[in-house]
This record gives sequence, C-alpha cells and structure tokens, in this order.
Amino acid sequence: MEFDYAEILEFDDQFHEKFGELGDKFIPILGASKYSVTGKTLIGLMASANSVKLGIYDLAEACDTHLYVLKVLHRTLIEHYLKFHYILLRALKEQSDDVGLEYRKYSTISETLAFINASEASMKIAGKPIDAQVLKKLRKDHPDLNISKRDLNEITYKWKHRSIIKYIKANSSFIKNESAYLLKLIPEYAELSSFIHGGTFAEEYYHEVFSEGKLREQMYYEVSEAAMMAATMKVHLMILVVTIDDTFQQGLEDLMSIIMSSASETHNKKRQDDA
Repeated sequence: MEFDYAEILEFDDQFHEKFGELGDKFIPILGASKYSVTGKTLIGLMASANSVKLGIYDLAEACDTHLYVLKVLHRTLIEHYLKFHYILLRALKEQSDDVGLEYRKYSTISETLAFINASEASMKIAGKPIDAQVLKKLRKDHPDLNISKRDLNEITYKWKHRSIIKYIKANSSFIKNESAYLLKLIPEYAELSSFIHGGTFAEEYYHEVFSEGKLREQMYYEVSEAAMMAATMKVHLMILVVTIDDTFQQGLEDLMSIIMSSASETHNKKRQDDA
C-alpha cells in the first residue's frame, strides 16, 4: 500500500468545507439553545483538537522521523476526544447545560490547583491542606465563583481521568455505532503515556519502527487517525444539534457519507495492494 497523505488531506478539506457550511447555520441556534454553555465548550474542544490535527499534518509532511512527536500529539488528541465525548454523552443523557457549566468551573479550579502546586508558595505552606489554599485563591481571583470544599472535591473527582473513562464505558451507547471506537481509544491513551513521560516502551517502539523501515507506514496511520478523530468529533457535535433542530439531520447524514466514502476507498485500495 502506498502511504500517500494526499487522499487524507483531500478528504479533510472536503469534510471541513461541508461542516463549515453547516456551522454557519447551526452555531447561532446552538448558542441560543438550552445547551449554550455546553455547545460553546464542545466547539472549543473541537477547535483545539483541530489545531492538534493540523500540527500533525505539518510535522508528517515535513519529515518521517517526526513520528515520536506525532505520538505525543496523538495522545493529546485522544485526551481531547475523550473529554469531548464525556461532555457530549452527559448532555445527551441529562438534556441540560449542567455539564458545560460544570466543566468551565472545573477548568478554573484545575488551573488554580496547578498554579498552587507549581508555585514556591506551596512549599512554604507545606502541612496545610491544599484544597484550603485552592479555595482561598479561587475566592480571591474569582469572587463570582461560589464554591465550598465539598463542591471542590466533588467536581475535581468527576473530572479525573478514571471517572471520565468509567462514565464513557457505561454510556457510550448513547452515540450509535461509536462504542467500539471509544473503548479502543482508552487503552491506547494509557499506552501512549510512555511517549509523554519518556518511558522505555516509547523508546523501544520508535527504534523498532525505524530499524524495520516502517516510519512512513506509522506516520500515515497517525495522519489518518488524526483526520478521523477530528471529523468524528464534528459529526457527533451534530447529534446534539439535531436534538435541538431536526432539520440538520440531512447535514449529519451528508457528513457521515463523506466519512464512509473515504473509509471505503481506503479499504478497497488496501485490498488491491494486498492482492
């Protein structure tokens, strides 16, 4: 099989163009709906994931030896994908904006927590409960954020990685035909942590691929996966849009058709190469 990125990039351009046409119409509707904050959050995660995808494209086109970096970015992309789907699944199940509001509160808390853990001040206050310091800083920097110690613990627990994974496993059926792919990403996310933290698995994997002359093949896989994850997030956002306005059902089906057509072409090409 010839590992040429051109077909992937052509698919991505076609898909992005169609989604952009739909987005111009549904974004104002989503913003005025009962899911306004959740919609804003999902679009933000989707846009961030799209930026990671474009970074993967650029690095892949520049040099095959960028595989290690692509693995790091792949892990980041999976994290965006899982968080996006946790929020989406909760919105579809709860039929409210609560998860979007909660996520934005969590982001403020987690960033404050990271600051305190990383600052020299945290060393000076050793022995004092860290959550008390977080609450103190939150109340100072965000007086509008009314939160108790109990709220702090409940929110941070909900957004821990293991809690997100547990929820996705239990509720992935809310998105038709997506369960298998979501569950496939969970162990992959854990495996790719070796590339984030400089583990020996990552080192040995890279040297093995390099020595076997399979860099281009693995790069092609990374580019293909990035394109598919970014496209799937956009399709699944449309599921929420359709619950608000079912006239977008045809748009959702059109996007799915583009994905299925691309997948079919890739599969047929692989069969011809293997024959």
